[in-house]
Amino acid sequence: MADWTKAQERAIESREKSLLVSAAAGSGKTAVLVERIIRLVVDDRVDVEKLLVVTFTKAAAEEMKQRISSTLVKKMSEATGEERGFINRQINALPFASISTIHSFCSSVVRRYYHVIDIDPALKVGNETVLLILRQRAMEELFEQEYEQEDEEFIKLMESFGNDRRDDRLREMVEKVYGFLMNRPDPKAWGRKVVDSFGVDMQGFDRGSYYVFFAQSTKVKLEHAALLLTRALEDLKGTDNFEKTSAVVQDELNNVKALINSLENGFSAFRKVLDSVGFARLIIKTEDADLKEKIKQSRDEAKDIAKKLIEKFGYEDAETMVENLNEMKSRAAFLIKMAERFEEIYSRMKREKSIMDFNDLEHFCMKILANDEVANQLREEYRYVFIDEYQDSNQIQDVIASRIQRENNLFLVGDVKQSIYRFRLSDPTLFIQKSLVYESADSSINELLHLNTNFRSRSTIIDFINYVFERTMCSYVGEMDYTEKEKLNPGLILPEMECDKTEIYLISNDLEKDDSEEEEEIEEMKLEELEAKVIASKIKSLMGTEIFDAKKQEYRKLGYRDIVVLLRTVKKKGQIYQEVLMENGIPVYAESGTGYFDTLEISLLLDVLRVIDNRRQDIPLLSVMRSPVFKFTIDEIISIREAAKGKSMVEALLKASENPEEALQEKAQGMLSVIARWKKQSRVMPLDRFLWSILVETDYYGYVGALPGGVQRQANIRMLVDRAKEFADSSMKGLFNFVKFVEELKNTKTDLTGAKVLGAMDDVVRIMSIHKSKGLEFPVVFVGGMNKNFNMLDIQQSLILHKDLGLSMEYVNLDERRYCETIYKSIAKEKTALEVLSEEMRVLYVAMTRARDKLIMVGSGKRLDSKIEGWAKPLSAYTVSKAKTYLDWVLGALLGYEEAIVLAKQGAYESEMVKIEKISMDSIARVESEQDRYINKISDYFAALEDTTGQVPPQIIERLEWSYPWEREITLPSKMSVTDMKRFKRTKNLIKTSEELKTPIFLQREKTKKASEIGSANHFVMQHLNLERIKHSGDMADEINLQLSGLFKSERLDVSFEGKINVGAIVAFFANTLGKRMIESPKIYREQTFNLEIKESELYEGGSPDESVLVQGMIDCFFREENHWILIDYKSDYFASEKQKADILDKYKDQIAVYAKAIEKITGKRVKESYLYLLHSNEALPVTT
Repeated sequence: MADWTKAQERAIESREKSLLVSAAAGSGKTAVLVERIIRLVVDDRVDVEKLLVVTFTKAAAEEMKQRISSTLVKKMSEATGEERGFINRQINALPFASISTIHSFCSSVVRRYYHVIDIDPALKVGNETVLLILRQRAMEELFEQEYEQEDEEFIKLMESFGNDRRDDRLREMVEKVYGFLMNRPDPKAWGRKVVDSFGVDMQGFDRGSYYVFFAQSTKVKLEHAALLLTRALEDLKGTDNFEKTSAVVQDELNNVKALINSLENGFSAFRKVLDSVGFARLIIKTEDADLKEKIKQSRDEAKDIAKKLIEKFGYEDAETMVENLNEMKSRAAFLIKMAERFEEIYSRMKREKSIMDFNDLEHFCMKILANDEVANQLREEYRYVFIDEYQDSNQIQDVIASRIQRENNLFLVGDVKQSIYRFRLSDPTLFIQKSLVYESADSSINELLHLNTNFRSRSTIIDFINYVFERTMCSYVGEMDYTEKEKLNPGLILPEMECDKTEIYLISNDLEKDDSEEEEEIEEMKLEELEAKVIASKIKSLMGTEIFDAKKQEYRKLGYRDIVVLLRTVKKKGQIYQEVLMENGIPVYAESGTGYFDTLEISLLLDVLRVIDNRRQDIPLLSVMRSPVFKFTIDEIISIREAAKGKSMVEALLKASENPEEALQEKAQGMLSVIARWKKQSRVMPLDRFLWSILVETDYYGYVGALPGGVQRQANIRMLVDRAKEFADSSMKGLFNFVKFVEELKNTKTDLTGAKVLGAMDDVVRIMSIHKSKGLEFPVVFVGGMNKNFNMLDIQQSLILHKDLGLSMEYVNLDERRYCETIYKSIAKEKTALEVLSEEMRVLYVAMTRARDKLIMVGSGKRLDSKIEGWAKPLSAYTVSKAKTYLDWVLGALLGYEEAIVLAKQGAYESEMVKIEKISMDSIARVESEQDRYINKISDYFAALEDTTGQVPPQIIERLEWSYPWEREITLPSKMSVTDMKRFKRTKNLIKTSEELKTPIFLQREKTKKASEIGSANHFVMQHLNLERIKHSGDMADEINLQLSGLFKSERLDVSFEGKINVGAIVAFFANTLGKRMIESPKIYREQTFNLEIKESELYEGGSPDESVLVQGMIDCFFREENHWILIDYKSDYFASEKQKADILDKYKDQIAVYAKAIEKITGKRVKESYLYLLHSNEALPVTT
């Protein structure tokens, strides 16, 4: 990026202060970060080893190193003397610089200072398989100890939170608390604080964080209720009984205002007012039905807000609610104690294996940095500290950074609007809080900068994004206000594109009831299939259109790789989309993210392992019998089963193998024999080698490779073998334990991601989750599933954990056998729900900002007309918080009353930046029916060709004897080189009659150079000589030798060509009249590539004048004289006579004619003279073209 904006330049150039850079999507964040580093190194002479750069992923760290390296190499090529040497040292030091993920940095600190906290220096991060096994074993040991001790509090916990006499639910709670504790900087202090919070009195509750949030959120709700009642009062003025009805509504409004005021006096005061709130019956007299309905809706919404507050917080008096908390204190304390004991057991098991996990790594690093001597040493080492993607940091990582930073050397960069890793416990509030501090701080020490110029998307997309989020994102939902500072500004000036408006397609599945045959079929179609069909249709219509490539500054055809389909989650849905797109002939790749164990190839392999381990498992045994491994047919399985009714499948198989009259005896014996042999092998062979032996013996690996998606399937199998090896390397051995381990993974919903096999340049449509798309951009972006309800599972858990609020659980009275939500849990559910919604809003922002040229959104649902009516209502913080889907936000922002009427009545609405269209299921089904009718028509045609007489129908004979009328053109490619063209004209054949096999260089006794190689090297030298230096040199030979030495030194020309370059011939050329004319020319082109379209009739006699061939070539040199071109083609061919020289001229005459034609067509100017320059004899032969 050559031209920096003022904000970017400030972020790059500011020194002696800490910077927080809020970098919006597409604002060149990484480019700015890299440029700042480059200027620190090159201009300020800061060694790269004095920089600490923390990235979010390993890939980002590698990309940053690569960018820095390539830029430094470029800077070095322009530098001289001492500066060149300094930059060269930085390039050499770059691989060892501290540019890494936070975990890599922590690892380096732990390896270096392990003695400070007295840990084993041999500790290493364990692989996830081994760690998962250890966690399972640690949990088993913990619960065995608890069952033995029979602690009263443990029994209470089991009775309170066990499920159906099982302890699964309590185990999940313990592991959840443990995971949360390990993400706190001080787990024990956080645990103590949580336990203490259950011992509060009423005054303590009013001062606590729970009530602070409760008062804020309740005020937002009540203010919206007051607004609704105010509107109702205004509308009542148009009714016949205004005085009576307005008194009722005014009284209700006063009650709501009293509730708002009571929040300042604590929860008890609020409850007293809440208990007095009621709504009288209201009879509105007016002939205006619409007005009456409008008043009713406003009042009903306000009543609903009040009623829900009563339901959630009015079921018991305030004092009893607090007493319930006190009663649950001992159970909360014991739960945290169990999590801490689990951590002790798990840590002991890890130490025994000399391994640690990433949580340990962070905590070890933090403890080491608590040592002032170490922290000061690192502060001295790192002159500048950079943290990329700061919005995704957590509290521990923030503490680590704070202990190594100086007052004025921190550079934090990120975008809180793109913080979408809440499930990984990232904390966007760190960024928000720091931005408030930096904004109000002394700018000489700390400064907040906003980069909001977007260099990715078209202005129409940017306008659309701003329009939506200005109306939806706020501190209540989104955790920040979308102000002018956060708005995107267009930074790209692009040529206009036809139909660059954002498109939104709404699929209505409200069926019109009729007697059509299609109705039943339509009802069975999944909404995902309908969306995928609409997307497939749109992709087809887009293919072939042109897009402008901003990097290359040219138009090009849209390819499949330019298109992405983004989904909130690709699990299950991704496969449906993939199948529909493939059915429509669209190459597509979907990264499922999960579902690994359910794939065909893996599920069958696991069934094989289950049967080897224990063949008395009917379902796996049937699966293996039916599979390509043993190839039993359905009829054969039925036959075996019927012969042994009432017995297990293995007993039926044994009976078939022992019955000589059984037709399937040999096949049954073979299968049982193979399984028995495999069982023996499994006891003595390493698990991974055993798996490979089965794959090789059955050729199953090759079989799955031949299936659709074979590359992916084989990669999945290799991944399973790798997992088996990791498992075998752990303390748990054997086939039984591996099968059990996989079952536990499935039961705990710990699935794996399938192996990755897609290359960046593969021309396919990508289907990926929005999370996976972060940091990427695509010319065309589809966002599917816009109607999908937000996932609110977090607020439905028995246990809710929150970094600020603490731990909240249900109240369970074991004596009275009753339970209810504690007030903590009721409040925590609301807080968590708002945070989930805020995350979803940021996810939507990420999805929309991936688009470069075109953004298309697709959603579906029932009763769209009523939803459209709801979307037309004015937005407020409260109504935004009531959204259930992305469509609620997007269309709630876009549609006003008038727009909604147009969309509802006409089925479409269009503005300057968006086009919205309703699509009925009927219309999609009709397209499907047309396709079915076409397929049936083809089937009927071939059925009609059948002849029962046994004679071959004449139509088939006619087709079999048909010959292709353009047979000659088959041998002619659509594209060829000039050399190919020359050969084709001479031999009428493109295939070389002989192909010499080259001996590898390392086997050659003498590394001799062929004439063709030497000729190419001479051409290379002629191309790269600096003509200006030759022109002004005193001694031409010395100058050419000096430049030649530079080519060898820079390794642009291999040293093996030393002594092989014909310097004398080159000097002679420039001393020649032609060479002198070239040097004096104002415009010289050397080694210029070209593409030229030539008619077939010019290639051979009888060729079609209507068909063309694309000829590619490279012109050695042409230069301008006056307003014409002079063409030169160098040749190093040897000749011994005038006849041979004439043959050379004849050999290359057509080639030079093509060069001249290409120059004239490209430049529009005539080639006045053409020369074949023979380096062997140092003479220029004129060529007539």
